[in-house]
Amino acid sequence: MGRKNNLFLLIFLILGIFLRFLFLFQYKSSPLFDLPLGPDISEYYDWAMKIRAGSFLWDELNIHSPCYPFFLAALLEICSDNFFLVRFVQSLFFLISGLALFYFLFIYNSDFCESRKGFIASFIFSIYPPLIYLSSEFYSEALLIPLLCWAIIFENFALNAKSSKNRLFFSGIFAFFSALSLLTHPLSILFLLINFFYFFYLLRKKCIKIALQNGAIFSVVFVIILAPVSLYNGIHFKKFFPFQGNSGFNFYLGNNPYANGTCMIRPGPEWERIHQKAKFITEKNELSTDAYFILESFNFILKKPLHYIALLLKKTFLVWNKTELISGADLTDFRYYTPFQKYTSWSFAVLGVIALTALISFFFVGINFKRTEKVLLLLFFSFWIAQIITVTSSRYRSPMLLAEMSFISIYISDIYRFFIRKNIFYTLLAFSISILVVIFFPTPELKNEKVETNVILAHSYFRRANLPEAKRLILEAINIEPTSSSYNFLGEIYKDEGNYKKAKEAYLKALEFLDIDENVFMNLAILYDEMGDKEASKFYWQKALENNSDSNIFYNYSVKLGKEGKIDEALKYCFKALKLTPYHTHALNNVGVIYMQKNQLQKAMPYMRKAYRFSPSDRKFYTGFNYAMCLNDMGNIEEAIEVSEEISKYANTEFLKKKLKELRDCISNLSHKQKK
Repeated sequence: MGRKNNLFLLIFLILGIFLRFLFLFQYKSSPLFDLPLGPDISEYYDWAMKIRAGSFLWDELNIHSPCYPFFLAALLEICSDNFFLVRFVQSLFFLISGLALFYFLFIYNSDFCESRKGFIASFIFSIYPPLIYLSSEFYSEALLIPLLCWAIIFENFALNAKSSKNRLFFSGIFAFFSALSLLTHPLSILFLLINFFYFFYLLRKKCIKIALQNGAIFSVVFVIILAPVSLYNGIHFKKFFPFQGNSGFNFYLGNNPYANGTCMIRPGPEWERIHQKAKFITEKNELSTDAYFILESFNFILKKPLHYIALLLKKTFLVWNKTELISGADLTDFRYYTPFQKYTSWSFAVLGVIALTALISFFFVGINFKRTEKVLLLLFFSFWIAQIITVTSSRYRSPMLLAEMSFISIYISDIYRFFIRKNIFYTLLAFSISILVVIFFPTPELKNEKVETNVILAHSYFRRANLPEAKRLILEAINIEPTSSSYNFLGEIYKDEGNYKKAKEAYLKALEFLDIDENVFMNLAILYDEMGDKEASKFYWQKALENNSDSNIFYNYSVKLGKEGKIDEALKYCFKALKLTPYHTHALNNVGVIYMQKNQLQKAMPYMRKAYRFSPSDRKFYTGFNYAMCLNDMGNIEEAIEVSEEISKYANTEFLKKKLKELRDCISNLSHKQKK
């Protein structure tokens, strides 16, 4: 029997790997595959790159928890920035963790009837399209769900352990994965707290001494894992933030007069306006930003209790909505980019209807959940309640899917009892309610999803030097919702096209929406410099550099100084940029070039190497070209040839092909000289 069980799991594993490989193969053609852009994704990636550059501590309070950026940094390092491999390994870890959960909860040491539940749940988990997308994207949920799986697995081991020594050991590992889950996403806190007390309660039934011993071990390990982050935030920022710094705003998102239950306030003008207002009030009243947003939320709750209750009810049903509700860069056009995802966009509608039908049927018919099933029940309701309290999104509900798949497996494995032996009326009633909630409950309007999609895609095409497509997309976005950042970006496109008149008009238009914008000032300064208006350029550079903490501005100013022959000053501003962003590839590359100009090749080399190593795909050729030239000048011909071969795949224009030939000619000439 055990051999047959393992065979089934192996089949599910192979099927899951095949589907993930198929999805990634299709997704590889996306302009965003190796350019992490958009809310959350770019922030996680940027943090991971800072870690890889040696900045393990953070100088500002992050809006995200730290565990996933460290995990992503490790993956990027191990996989040598191969995005296909990074995404595949992450997705594979996700798949193995889910299958392991269902194996140890339902299949391991179980009879056929119990194992059947595990097979059904494992099969659904292997093929479920939304999780295939989620597990490969740069989101914290891609790590959170595996960590929750392993926490539940080791909790089960601790409860089933025969010896006290093994029980204590497994309790410690259970605490380890629980703490990491909390450091990955704070939304897990409700489940972790309830589950700990449930764990303690079950042990107490055996013996109060055993419960106290294992509870103590759990608490100690949990605190040890959590303490470094909490203490660092407390000491460095003089405030207690155990996980991340925007919990108050997340609460406000779901509890304000204009809330619709989703992440409706997105990064953009409205987001900036709300945070600027918060900053002004908090500085005036000596409040923390978190405290301000929480107070604003409670003012709304107290003043409009009926409105608040209606909002809670709305979120209660939205958790089950067939629509994949966004909460970052997981926009519809990106999520359903591949044929595999596009033609399976109905997945949650089916899963949700069956899972809710099962849950309602359990209520009507009555069912005695086993201990392992009760843990999943706690997981389900904890994340449901957490979203009712804050905001609802498809990503936030993703941990609930583990429980929903279990509900379906229990229901299907005992379909005879639920559908025939008991009153068929209850089954039809449960199914009808599920259809109404999942399919027909109204979906809130997703404000300006088209604008966000266009802006992100425009940036990706711009970075790939496809200016016509970038311009088309950003003009469409402006027609829907004109913003300062969109006009600023349009100006950059016009400048690169050589249309200085239209670029100037676009930059000035951007300042009509936001009169103080350092990036617009910088772009105007660069533009006026290229137009030969030195006085105007100087004026805007001064405005851009006032109280500035943007590494891009420091870098671009260093470029200007370098063109003027002020090499030492240029170097100083490059280092200022690197202090803020240690992995800034342009600045790293510029430092290397300056040292090469000074004929200080030994100093240039580490910066060239770093620039090439951290470069995204659209910059790989340029940094690789300079790195290879530096290697060549130092006489490291074999390495120079190796780098030139690596960057040849990025030479996709006639100009770059000429540059590649120039590089190879230089290497060849030096090789001939050495032979002679």
